[in-house]
Amino acid sequence: MKDRIYIDGALPQWKGNLHLHTTRSDGRASPREAIAYYRDAGYHFIMVSDHELYWDQPMAEAGDMLLLAGSEVSLAPHGRGLHSIGDQRHKSLHLLLVYDERLRSVQPPPWGHGQAIPRQADTGISAWNQLIARHKSQGHFVFLCHPRWSRLLPEDLLALEGCQALEIWNHGCQASESVAESGYEWDYCLSRGKRVLAIATDDVHDYADQARQGRGGFTMVSAPEGDGPSLMDALDSGRYYASSGPLIQDLRVRDGRLVMRFSPAQEVRLVAAHGYAPTHYPPPGQASFTSLDWPLDPGLLYVRAEVIGPTGRKAWSQPIFLDDLA
Repeated sequence: MKDRIYIDGALPQWKGNLHLHTTRSDGRASPREAIAYYRDAGYHFIMVSDHELYWDQPMAEAGDMLLLAGSEVSLAPHGRGLHSIGDQRHKSLHLLLVYDERLRSVQPPPWGHGQAIPRQADTGISAWNQLIARHKSQGHFVFLCHPRWSRLLPEDLLALEGCQALEIWNHGCQASESVAESGYEWDYCLSRGKRVLAIATDDVHDYADQARQGRGGFTMVSAPEGDGPSLMDALDSGRYYASSGPLIQDLRVRDGRLVMRFSPAQEVRLVAAHGYAPTHYPPPGQASFTSLDWPLDPGLLYVRAEVIGPTGRKAWSQPIFLDDLA
């Protein structure tokens, strides 16, 4: 079995949120207020993802925080209006578009700052995949928003083509309807051979309701530098993980073993297919632990880790595909 580093403890990690809204769409803070909200919390990058309104503009309020270009887009059932979601409650496709900063000199963003993105009619899975393919061809990473909130069936996700990652945790959906986590949908795809990664986001709308909506879902990117191209390299290669609190400090396969270091945890759940992987706990008499060393079964299709911190918040590693280590 090959050795491989997934999160390198020797590299810095950059904290970001790719999903937030302002008064440009259905948020309750101005762009300046929203940017300051994350800057003051020590975030390294964000994307202002207002519905169907492209963001591509630096702001003095950001300070050293990087503002990524992009938007949140969706389909309009039967050609209805901007926030219409059809007769089947919430059944809709929402996507995050993150512009690949490595392309700026050769393929500029397809829309200017503040430009409206037309919403096409939803005619089924084929339209979904056409939408994803078009946005990818225009230079975007495409991430699937809140599968559980959208009431997407696992089979819907299996039929999607081209989404690099899904929101395993959408903190705003926890506040609104307790449908933040999409672990079942993720494992449904992974266990059937569909390779898709995971991010966590805030999807914040009400910034005054910080305890329920803000700063509760973020993505940690492992990269040597925090500039746009370096972050894009890491996103492209899967060197990131999702979290609502805990940190994964190092994750690698070495000598056929899964080796991890993480912030203090009350348990670490290993999730695998096709086979079993254990849940790990602190040694007797200790309230928490910070490392794990477990022999990998080469017969597994994949294994991923969930780090549960002292307050119950989680971090989700990306899946390790055993075929890649053969």
